[in-house]
Amino acid sequence: MRSTTFGIALSTLVGTLALAQTGTTNGTSNPTAPTTPSNGQTTTPNNGTSTGKKSPAANPTTAAEAPAKTASNTTSSSAKVPGRTISQTISENESLDTFESLIAQAGLNASLSGNASFTVFAPTDAAFELLGQANLANLGKPESKAKLTSILTYHVVPGTWTAAQFGANGSANTLNGQRLGFAGANGTFTVGEVAITETDIKCSNGVIHVVDAVLMPSQANIVEVAGSNGNYGTFLKACKAAGLDATLAKNGNFTVFAPTDEAFAKLPAGMFEMLMQPENRLQLREILSYHVIPGNRVFANDLNGGELSTVLGETLTVATNDGTVTLANGTLVNSDVQASNGVIHGVDSVLLPGANTLNATVKAKGKPTNATTATGQEKNGN
Repeated sequence: MRSTTFGIALSTLVGTLALAQTGTTNGTSNPTAPTTPSNGQTTTPNNGTSTGKKSPAANPTTAAEAPAKTASNTTSSSAKVPGRTISQTISENESLDTFESLIAQAGLNASLSGNASFTVFAPTDAAFELLGQANLANLGKPESKAKLTSILTYHVVPGTWTAAQFGANGSANTLNGQRLGFAGANGTFTVGEVAITETDIKCSNGVIHVVDAVLMPSQANIVEVAGSNGNYGTFLKACKAAGLDATLAKNGNFTVFAPTDEAFAKLPAGMFEMLMQPENRLQLREILSYHVIPGNRVFANDLNGGELSTVLGETLTVATNDGTVTLANGTLVNSDVQASNGVIHGVDSVLLPGANTLNATVKAKGKPTNATTATGQEKNGN
């Protein structure tokens, strides 16, 4: 149960802020909660980053020797081994020696040899060489196993995705938790802006696509990503004052609706300074906790209306209208900024617990209210 006895009452604070900020959202009466992201579709996927390209060396020094290997034809999908698992197929392909070795180091062989179905984007030996020998050597160290696992699982998507699906589906979630975007037309395909050089190598438990560069997930946590973005300085300052920054830097899966600096600037004069006072720390933490969804990465295309459970314990109402996503009293302005422990969406207002309920109550009572909005204009309530 949330505490109700603080230096200032949260309910009073929410009422003041709700009347002072511009715009509210119309929630649905019986919304359906968004589903957990799976093989989601999006028109603006976050495609991740890749390594730069150079002329590859002929013999990668990190390659592991394996028997009975065959050369891979990198321009066709003719190399198909229906009776072999993903792990076995990788081990039999002489251009994937480094990938095979690193999978073993990360302990992923069992997962890729089981009954579960996966799609694997396999970098060639030449692709790994682009990382440089020093970086490859560091990835092979025991203390780098977590980072190595993070990189390798970013190349694995649950389920079977053939090349024919890339054009129709914009993105999919990886085992890493972060999302990869696809693109393709006329037989040319990319994933995460990296070229797919061979498609549809069928295996008994999925499919392999060969890529010409190593896909690199974000290694920075939410606090680090938000700090480098340039739009969320006030939000991070508030999180630090409320003691929420440590939570957002932990390992896990979080979805954060981060008010931009402009959103905080819309608050009534003196409101932010009041919230930043030590005696109001708990109220500040409650408001900020309303912006955080724990345990799940909810991407923009998953926001199709409904309610989300926040760290605060109250639900956040989501509504969509002609492609515009509103949450409580705010609107999504930037989406799918990926971090190692979650995803960030920018919002144009500080979201207020109970804002929808308060506005509905005011209208139901038929009491007109006059308030100054965040833009300094007088607003007449009906």
